Amino acid sequence: MTSAEYFSDNSQSTLRAALGATGTTLTITAPAPGQDFPALTPFRLIVGAEILLVTARSGTTFTVTRAIEGTTATAHALGAIVAHGVTAGALQAIRDTPGPTGPAGSAGTPGTPGAQGVPGPAGSTGPTGPTGATGATGPGGAQGSAGATGATGATGPAGAVGPSGPQGPQGMAGPAGGGGGTTGTLQAQIDTLAARLAYYDYAGVVASSAYRLVVDSAGNTVVDSQGNIVTGGA
Repeated sequence: MTSAEYFSDNSQSTLRAALGATGTTLTITAPAPGQDFPALTPFRLIVGAEILLVTARSGTTFTVTRAIEGTTATAHALGAIVAHGVTAGALQAIRDTPGPTGPAGSAGTPGTPGAQGVPGPAGSTGPTGPTGATGATGPGGAQGSAGATGATGATGPAGAVGPSGPQGPQGMAGPAGGGGGTTGTLQAQIDTLAARLAYYDYAGVVASSAYRLVVDSAGNTVVDSQGNIVTGGA
């Protein structure tokens, strides 16, 4: 059934012509003032025990759907009463048809914020982006002026003079020129003595500032420059 039906009060008339059991067009007698049917369709008619739905109207001629709401289509004689009324089907259609959307209500009071959710795990680190191009070298700064020369530091104190080392012993004087004796033996003794004292001259006299050594022909007598015996043997 259609959802947008029309209604009127006290609508009533009679059939102007008989309506067979299968007819879909009926004609009514012009209604009395205040008893006309809705000008727009659809609306419902009741003829005898049958309920019909008017789907189109042209003056007093109605196009109808027969036997709605479980009624039975039957033949209706000329002059049968035709009435418009509110039937159970009409009321159910009204009940089941949504009405127009009403205006939006005022906003409600905001609810209490919910608890914060547990933070999700950190995402994996994305790949390192490509290295950007090296920027142009900036201009060199101006050279700073030379700093002033610092003052000369004071001269440090002179170090202490170290102690003098001990004086070494004076060497022994070499032997005086030879008396008698075998020249070869005396020379051998001189060579031996000179070797032991580490230095000698060609005359066989070992030099010393303190005294002179004189080797005799036996090579074992040492006398100083005064003729005194100093030691025996080399």
